[in-house]
Amino acid sequence: MRTSRHIFSVAPMVDYTDRHARFLYRIMSRHACLYTEMLTANSVLHSVKDLLYHNDDVGPVVLQLGGNIPKDLFLCAKRGESAGYYAINLNCGCPSSRVVGGGFGVEMMRNPTHLISCLKAMQDAVSIEVTLKHRIGIDYTYCYSMFRDFVGTVADCGVGTFIIHARNAILERKISPKMNLSALKLRYDFVYRIKEDFPGLFIIINGHIVDFEDIGFHLDKVDGVMLGRKVLKDPWLLHKVDVLYDAKLENTSMSRIHVIHKFIEYAINQENKGEVVSAKSLLRYILNIMNGTRVSRLWKQLISGPDSSIPSVIDFLERHTLY
Repeated sequence: MRTSRHIFSVAPMVDYTDRHARFLYRIMSRHACLYTEMLTANSVLHSVKDLLYHNDDVGPVVLQLGGNIPKDLFLCAKRGESAGYYAINLNCGCPSSRVVGGGFGVEMMRNPTHLISCLKAMQDAVSIEVTLKHRIGIDYTYCYSMFRDFVGTVADCGVGTFIIHARNAILERKISPKMNLSALKLRYDFVYRIKEDFPGLFIIINGHIVDFEDIGFHLDKVDGVMLGRKVLKDPWLLHKVDVLYDAKLENTSMSRIHVIHKFIEYAINQENKGEVVSAKSLLRYILNIMNGTRVSRLWKQLISGPDSSIPSVIDFLERHTLY
């Protein structure tokens, strides 16, 4: 069975990691494991649009699903495999009130028996790997033994890859998903101990990993890292990722200008193909590509301003040659 065991992944991010963002990321890294946004089973089964379509022609892309009805997840996983996704991931970590109110996301950690029935349904549907993304716990209780028992129970049903956000999730209604990212401390030690206790599992750590020094430190303890907000704020980081897989893959000739031109070409092609997007609207994906350069502020003003357009971006690149 093909597995999704990659040492570097870009996290699923709602309203962002769609096929356009993934095209941008793939320009910079052929090996990073990319994820879709979390797609609910209901939306996949009943949307008039083909939500599973993706245009990534190289490298692994994982479909992340959200849901709690085994038969629906069976159908969605099957469709995901047919659409060419590399693996299927079940979201068991989202703390938003809408998701938790629907009985899925991190709420599923409360009922491992039902969670396993969902995972088994997905496994029965596909020949590709089914993985799980989850938290270390719920609310304010930190209990390693409960966390270990949860992982062990899920592993017994045949799940071999766990993507673990090293925070609890607070399910109080007054706590927003954004606040959940900072309201509780990170417990990387829990994730490290899981790898020690279950050496045969592939453990990917997630949560406030901000640079390559962090990445290297974590990879000494676990099998893989997943970055989300850092990639959103600094996508250029991805041009270094392939070196993690093989030092010979370092691409010293890649530049931000090259990436921007490739993405602009893509944006124009999308518009010309009659997609329900304009080339201008896709510029938001490269808003942060200049972070860390002397022209970052000017670039962001241009991309987010009223005069943003493909010609204005090309003109900017011609006038600013040093980065």
